[in-house]
Amino acid sequence: MITLTNMRMANAILLCTTALILPTKALAEQSSVNAQCQQSYVVKINTQTTFDFNGQQITRHKLNGNLSLKPLNNDLQGLWWGIHFNNIQQTANGEVIADDPSYQIPFAVLRNFNGQLIDFRFPVKLEKSQQDKLKGLAYYLQYSTEWQEKPKQKEIDTIGEYQAIYSFKDKQLIKHKTQYNNLDQVEMTIGTLNSIDIERAEQRFTLSDCWLDSTRGNQKLTTASEGQGFTMETLQTYSVIQTAQKVDSPLWLLPTDISLWQAPTKAEKPLTKEELAALRKALRQDIKNIKITDLRASDLGQWLEKYDAVIDELGVMLLANEFNDKDAMRLFNAIGLLDSENSHKLLINLMQEPELSETQRFRAMRAIAAGTKALTASVADNLIEMLESDHFQGSESLRGSAIMSLGAVLQRRPNNAAAQQVTTALTNRLAGNSNINERASLIASLGNTTNQDLTPTIAKYANDDSERVRANAAFALGQMGNKQAYDTLSNMLHSEGDNRPQQAVLGALQRFELNERDISRVAEMAKVSKSERTRGNAIKALATQQHAKQQVKTELKQILKSEKSKKNFTLVAKTLTQMRNSD
Repeated sequence: MITLTNMRMANAILLCTTALILPTKALAEQSSVNAQCQQSYVVKINTQTTFDFNGQQITRHKLNGNLSLKPLNNDLQGLWWGIHFNNIQQTANGEVIADDPSYQIPFAVLRNFNGQLIDFRFPVKLEKSQQDKLKGLAYYLQYSTEWQEKPKQKEIDTIGEYQAIYSFKDKQLIKHKTQYNNLDQVEMTIGTLNSIDIERAEQRFTLSDCWLDSTRGNQKLTTASEGQGFTMETLQTYSVIQTAQKVDSPLWLLPTDISLWQAPTKAEKPLTKEELAALRKALRQDIKNIKITDLRASDLGQWLEKYDAVIDELGVMLLANEFNDKDAMRLFNAIGLLDSENSHKLLINLMQEPELSETQRFRAMRAIAAGTKALTASVADNLIEMLESDHFQGSESLRGSAIMSLGAVLQRRPNNAAAQQVTTALTNRLAGNSNINERASLIASLGNTTNQDLTPTIAKYANDDSERVRANAAFALGQMGNKQAYDTLSNMLHSEGDNRPQQAVLGALQRFELNERDISRVAEMAKVSKSERTRGNAIKALATQQHAKQQVKTELKQILKSEKSKKNFTLVAKTLTQMRNSD
């Protein structure tokens, strides 16, 4: 778990890439699990994150607390367990940060007969970001009960499918996570994630008949998004150690039947003009009395919920330069995570506001793509109006970013009627468009939606006269991930002669299992291309072809003999090492 501007993103990566420990006795005996299996643990998580996006930002975060576990009712697929995290202390760069109420909500997790976590239940309504925090805590404890029969296997977490290798030494179960096979399930707040490089990820478990006595782990991850231009390196150590006595927790009082866990409801009433005016005044005062960068964007977004009716007041303050740059950056992220109709409209207005710097306007674009709630008809109308306007003030690159952000806005939201209207507006704008830059941006935007129904539309531009358009078409097809997308990319792989689209094709093909002919073509490009980046992308594409290891190993050994770039040489050597370790 991580804090500051990039912390919500790192939460999704780190809290969901470690593992949850569940009982080791035969699951046939799970029905006999009783009060003796109600246990508490001390949790310590230390994280250092280096986020590089137009300059580096380093964050050191510590999270300590108590985790309590309780067996609940059986299920046809496994056993439900209750989890509760309390007595929480957090610091960011040495300073104590505000409590996070969502962490302290008891929740339930279903562990199936193979030891995997396959379902979660929450007693109150939570935003997805809040759910991810709690799920992340659970994933610190997961391991496969089939580790003896299958020491090498594929597993799933909220990021996606990864390779895990198990061993047993000195009375400890050891798990190494080696690589992610795909990033299809990754949901980031600032765009599409292109890679997660696991430099190391080791976790050791001391097992018990009930759950576990302890687990300790460390990992180093590097994540990157070529489309959004950021990289992030994360170092983390963590431990979960059983206490001698149970700690106080409301979990012990909750029924074992999770269907009886109910959420309280609140009645809402409209605010009067006087109440709205008072709320605006309170927002101005309160926002100045907190240290914004001490709060994670997700926490700040939750804090802003009570001011949603007057959230546009923050736009007035941003235009008046009432925040320093770091505070403004955090504030944009928080507004995006607020994810309400009012926050959507504010961000759309700020995207088009010529009085704001282009940096601030770009932040508004990234922020509005962070949400998951359904678009309203009114917000869809505002987005379409911006798309179709001929009076967008700003640079051509900013205009292109605004167009591409529309697809990202749709990516993780329900495909309701409002979302479909925006999609139709994008495809209509693309049809017959003679502006190369706008055409390229529109294609990238369609790719950002990840709506596979748009694959035929995108594929038409694989042979466009503009190499920029062809490159964006390749990128967009990679986002689709279906057979038609692969077939089109395969044709481009064998016919494309320009570096830029070649690089995009190779990047997109990393998401697919290539046939033998295509692997040979990729290997040829890795050997003969004069572009270091093209060769590097080809090597990365080969590294993902786990289904054809022998062919890939042979090709990589040949590439190793001819590669002159130190960066690419290291990449080849590292890939070969990983393949040997996973055999």
